[in-house]
Amino acid sequence: MRKQRSGFVIIGVALLALMALAGSAAAKPKAPKLLKLSVHSSFAGNEPITLRWRTDRAMPKGEAYKVMLITSGAPERDGPACSTPQIVHRVGAGTPRGRTIVVRFAVPKSGRWCPTRNAGVSVETYSGIIGSANFTLRDSRGLTPPEGYAWGRMTFAPSSTITVKVPGRPDRSAPLTAQIDQETYANPKNPYATTGDSVWVNASGTVTPGALAADPLCTAAPIAPLSVDRATTLFYPGVRATGALPIEMTLVLRAGAAALTGCAADGPAPALTTVLLTGVPNPAPGTGLRVVGSVDGVHLAGGAVATVALDVTFTGPSPPFPAEF
Repeated sequence: MRKQRSGFVIIGVALLALMALAGSAAAKPKAPKLLKLSVHSSFAGNEPITLRWRTDRAMPKGEAYKVMLITSGAPERDGPACSTPQIVHRVGAGTPRGRTIVVRFAVPKSGRWCPTRNAGVSVETYSGIIGSANFTLRDSRGLTPPEGYAWGRMTFAPSSTITVKVPGRPDRSAPLTAQIDQETYANPKNPYATTGDSVWVNASGTVTPGALAADPLCTAAPIAPLSVDRATTLFYPGVRATGALPIEMTLVLRAGAAALTGCAADGPAPALTTVLLTGVPNPAPGTGLRVVGSVDGVHLAGGAVATVALDVTFTGPSPPFPAEF
């Protein structure tokens, strides 16, 4: 009788062990195998993006792979329009194991993907993401965007003004507009310039004074848009423990300073005019970034010596938005 009871005990323990193993297996299902994705991206930004992989399991008819493409970047400087869409496809419902699935992302409506080093695709099923890959989208010349490179466009707000001052005469003021493109290279460890200084260089664009009141004592000259020289720079100070440095815009124009006044110059005009504009780095909310500066000793035809003062509120530099997201 004791032997029979011992046998029952052994059988009971064995059954309990099997049940525990079964419960453990049910609690921890086998993780899906990660897919190896193959991505063919556009060489010059104007071709479809193709993704392919070989299935490692049969997909039920009611289930499909969720494939997501995420792009980023910005339009090239002086380049064509481009797009940074996020696209989702659902494919492969009922696909048997071992088949190759190919997903093709058509070129966006703008005709071009924006260049970026940070495009990516992912494949997801009911069990979660089972594959992902990052890749580069090249620019229209077939080049990879440099790491840390960015360009932006600066514009002057409607409140920006130019004022011509001549001793003994009324001041003459007018609006001042501008569109200036510049480039910068960020530290890859600090891409958003949350610390440290940033400098924008390699400028192009125009500055245009508005119509100034006529000065009867000077020889009138037409006012036209003035080209911005590439030597123009913009300095943004970083965060400092003791005292903030000012914002500095060194505006270099391809014309003599008299071209800003509506009066002819007294003698040959210099090829370039440089104006140093400075302002506080952290203005009050909603007031914009404001810088001021002047050029003294501007000799005008007729013998007058003028001071040209600029009061500029600007936005940017920031890249234009892509054609579509």
